[in-house]
Amino acid sequence: MDQGDASSAPPEQKKRKSYESKSKYWAHVDKILDDNGRVTNAKCKYCLKEYVADPKKHGTTMLRKHLVACLQNPHAKETKQSVLAFQASQFNNSGRVLGTWVFNQDKVRKALTRMIIVDELPLKFVEGRGFVEDACPMFKIPSR
Repeated sequence: MDQGDASSAPPEQKKRKSYESKSKYWAHVDKILDDNGRVTNAKCKYCLKEYVADPKKHGTTMLRKHLVACLQNPHAKETKQSVLAFQASQFNNSGRVLGTWVFNQDKVRKALTRMIIVDELPLKFVEGRGFVEDACPMFKIPSR
């Protein structure tokens, strides 16, 4: 055998072995792959929002934060923790003062019912994208 021929042949490139994702958060998203088969983005299985999720560049922190806050995630725990918010004040000249606020489903439902009646809004108003995503994302719409 001629050793010169064997050394001139290109070495075999081994394909990287695919591995199972270690983070438990991958079970709650659909992986979006690029042309090379690498994960670039992930789409939440509950709300269908898409996030950057390249494991080498971004890790899984964004996935974890989203899944904890995702209102449509059935595994997320509902928090009773108060939120800081600016509220109108009759004592302060600027008109706004920092206070705490706790979401209350029943109070929001009553206020929404009153608003629909007083302003003669259609019931479908609460199903609109602006209300659901921006105005009150924590509100669970009651079924008819």
